[in-house]
Amino acid sequence: MHRVFAVQFSGDAQYVLSGSDDSNVRIWKSEASAPLRVVTGREKRAIEYRKALRKRFSHMPEVAKIERAQRLPKLIFKVTKQRKIQNDAAKRKDANVAAHSRLETAEELKSKKTTVKKKAVISEFD
Repeated sequence: MHRVFAVQFSGDAQYVLSGSDDSNVRIWKSEASAPLRVVTGREKRAIEYRKALRKRFSHMPEVAKIERAQRLPKLIFKVTKQRKIQNDAAKRKDANVAAHSRLETAEELKSKKTTVKKKAVISEFD
């Protein structure tokens, strides 16, 4: 979608219509969680009751936190968890390699060079 030039609610406020510069009119649900099918009276009353409860107790921090919560598909949570496990394993592996491998210090490197030079000098005299 490109730039949006017009936005309008439907007459019953269930849908939002948007028009953009790519000559498309898109229809959106005004409430993303609302079902598109025909809702029975009992379901409608249950939805309205839940909505009323959320409004009534919205001042409570726990309820406000739930309302602000971002609801994502389960797959996203699984992939995020798997990626965290993989990153932790890579960090643990790097730490183990660093802890169990012999890192040569500058002094050890210097002593190796002098030893090689001494051996070269001794071999010349032999």
